[in-house]
Amino acid sequence: MQEYTARSGSNSSQGFIKHLATMIHDEPIIHMGIRTLQAHCLESGIQLRYGTTNAPPTPNFQKHIDKYYMPFCRDAILSFLAVGFVPYRIRRTERGAKIPEVLPLGTFSWHVARGSQMSLATPWESIGKNRAEHDAIKRRVEGEEDNQPLLKYIVSSVYCQEPVHCYAYLSPQITFSCTSPLASLVQPYLTLCMKRDCTLRADAFNSQPSIVFEQQDKSKLNDITETGASLTEKGIEGDMDVQFKTMGGRQDVIYDMLDRSKVRSNIPDEAIALVAPKNHSIHSLEKSLTPKEMLKEELAFARIVSLALGLPSAMLLQGGGVVGGSSGFGSAKDSWAENTEASNRLLLDTCKDINWHLEHLLSDIYAKIYKDGGAPGLQPVFKIPLTPTVPFDQLLQSYEARMIDDHNVSKMLQTTWGYPLSKEAERARVEKRKAEFVLPFKDKKDEPGSSK
Repeated sequence: MQEYTARSGSNSSQGFIKHLATMIHDEPIIHMGIRTLQAHCLESGIQLRYGTTNAPPTPNFQKHIDKYYMPFCRDAILSFLAVGFVPYRIRRTERGAKIPEVLPLGTFSWHVARGSQMSLATPWESIGKNRAEHDAIKRRVEGEEDNQPLLKYIVSSVYCQEPVHCYAYLSPQITFSCTSPLASLVQPYLTLCMKRDCTLRADAFNSQPSIVFEQQDKSKLNDITETGASLTEKGIEGDMDVQFKTMGGRQDVIYDMLDRSKVRSNIPDEAIALVAPKNHSIHSLEKSLTPKEMLKEELAFARIVSLALGLPSAMLLQGGGVVGGSSGFGSAKDSWAENTEASNRLLLDTCKDINWHLEHLLSDIYAKIYKDGGAPGLQPVFKIPLTPTVPFDQLLQSYEARMIDDHNVSKMLQTTWGYPLSKEAERARVEKRKAEFVLPFKDKKDEPGSSK
């Protein structure tokens, strides 16, 4: 990864942020990967319980969480992947409720500093403060030096007057201002964009008609030798002028004939017919070379995107579909199942890590909004459960073997295929079990006239 200076106001840092934002916004494969992670991490929603009694929140507060905290978590996942931390503010709604809000990329700047360095999130915080207050803050920060991390992000924004809080998803580095998963994709993305531009320009040039007439006048050397004239005498030049005039009149006749035939035929009006003069040859211009195997370049970029995001490559290469049997590329009989299990574990580990940070982030926000953080014994606990994605045939086998209860099977179906378990599934399973253990038989009735 290219090393960028840690100064937020430098041109290289601004250019890096611009390229990063453009890549996230315009590149479909990255946008699809981020949406996939957001969907899998937040599929089961946010659960809030209080203390050891495991008491749920009130219905109104649960609606408040679903309305404001769910979009905040989606934006936080994007910020995790984009810059490696979450800069957020706490604002008030029209009704006065305090809610968190992630600062969009481009509305803030940051740099990496020592843990003991005093951070002022916005310049408005220092307005009206006298020297004594400034020294008191400095002494307080210096007194808490042992409690500070060695390195931390200092975030500032001129777009909001509220204090800007920062939650670190990845540990900051002193030599790099951005160590996010998507930061390593900026340089390959710029290279891919250059190849795309070259391909478009080459295709546009190659699609245009381009020919060249080359004059190849031929004179009989024996005739010139018999006359004793040179190749540059005026007599020969006069003969060539006569030939040019004759060829021009002949070409005019040919073009008139082509125009009359075009009127009587179905040739399009934009069609062009060229006739080379006598003693001329036609050559086409050389085609512009395009980057070879552009499709492989796109697939290679999709693979490094999947590695950076922690997603299975088959999930992005198959258009964001569920990892299924076609994700295995081995020749062994059960290789597809092994590759599928590895892909599911990779996706599950990535989502677990993101949800763990989201749970701690929500706990910090709750403590900032509600100062006491809850009464003793009723401390809030946020939980964002994961619903694993399992291939349909394996999920069906687990369901029939009663390894997973109906509620969890329904959640997995909802996550994987978009619909829950039907109410008739239990009755269908019972009937299938009866058909497997009851031997089929048919009553044979006596035929008419047969003896008993």
